[in-house]
Amino acid sequence: MKKLTLSLYLTVFVLSAFSGEYLPPELRARKLKSAALLKLDSPQWQKIRPLPLYKRADLAGDFQKMPVEKGSVKLLFSGKTLYVRGELYDSEILSEPVAGTTPFLGAGDTFLLILSPLSETGYFDIQFTPDGRVYCQYVLGPGTNRLQSAKLPVKTKITVKPRINGKINDNKKDVSWEILAAVPLDELLKELTAAGFDVKPGAGWSIMAARKNYSSALERVEDSGYPQPVRDFYRCRHIHARLK
Repeated sequence: MKKLTLSLYLTVFVLSAFSGEYLPPELRARKLKSAALLKLDSPQWQKIRPLPLYKRADLAGDFQKMPVEKGSVKLLFSGKTLYVRGELYDSEILSEPVAGTTPFLGAGDTFLLILSPLSETGYFDIQFTPDGRVYCQYVLGPGTNRLQSAKLPVKTKITVKPRINGKINDNKKDVSWEILAAVPLDELLKELTAAGFDVKPGAGWSIMAARKNYSSALERVEDSGYPQPVRDFYRCRHIHARLK
């Protein structure tokens, strides 16, 4: 099998000395021919540099501060599928059951992907639970995520494989949980086109990987993400990393 590599060129939270403008990170990944990556124990993942989830800046009071319970994300491309692996330390894994049409935020530990087609003002809000449940919606624009009428349910299948080092909701000390997801970017765009959006397929994507951690060992719910969120995950799209 041909050696699989991922090249990341990161410009992390840099302010231009001349313009004062924020320069979002760029993630450049080689496209992979092999699609046999949806295995948590696949050796290819060991070659990929993990991107740390930083504590939310407005709560951390510090630049690039790490959360109490650390996490990271790894990214790979195969064709038009984005493979995402979240690795999350967690001393108490919590997750309550919710209806399949209801977002998981507020119901326990959640790993999030916020994917935005660069040609659109909206974004895909993809949420994962420790046991591998997935919820996906398309929000029509920034600032509208609180309006039910501004959201579209997404039917595109996102394949997920979870792994838990511990046990959900057992009131005993846990260690970590992982999520491995295959996100078919082309299928997401096709669904937008079918809904009447004038999507430009070659315009590219931006991404934020984030986490809400509800462990009782923490003083408060801990928000973290990559790139470092400056406030609410959904209201800082200008800092999201550009996928190349």
